[in-house]
Amino acid sequence: MTMQAMKQGIRQRIIAGREALSLPDRKQLSLEISEKIVHLPEYVAARSVMGLMSFGAEVESDGW
Repeated sequence: MTMQAMKQGIRQRIIAGREALSLPDRKQLSLEISEKIVHLPEYVAARSVMGLMSFGAEVESDGW
């Protein structure tokens, strides 16, 4: 098995794990992740911050 195929397998397992979470669990985890990020000293001290738009079952970014 090639390294690329191994990486793709890992990605697929991670995505499947995220998609297996219930919507309430995903929302709660997204909130916890967001809270951790916005309290990081680097985030607080930043003059500008790059953002992202969530896709699929990724961490929800609409609350930032």
